[in-house]
Amino acid sequence: MIFIRKILPAAAILMLFSIFSNGQSTWQKVYTLMQTNCALTSCHSNGSAIASLDLEGSGASAMSDVYNSLIGVIPTNSFAAGKGYKRIYTGDPHRSFLFRKVNQSLDSDLTLELNE
Repeated sequence: MIFIRKILPAAAILMLFSIFSNGQSTWQKVYTLMQTNCALTSCHSNGSAIASLDLEGSGASAMSDVYNSLIGVIPTNSFAAGKGYKRIYTGDPHRSFLFRKVNQSLDSDLTLELNE
């Protein structure tokens, strides 16, 4: 619980900061942020993909692998899948499960339900 309340908001702020710096595309910046903070051995690496979410990818196509595992993909959480959420729902962040999980304490319009 400490991770969600203290580290995730800090990660969201870092993500926003990184999006507006250095000439990378938005996806490259988000991917770099995930590699640094999420694709860790104990979290979402290809060796230990919690919730079947591998944010590390592999080989020369690692960045594409991660993109394809997020955009428009139904989450493994059955409650979220039942609500019609996607891991990342393009054009509607409130239907993006990843956005909902990361921003649960930052967005006043967003409240996670018990099974999310």
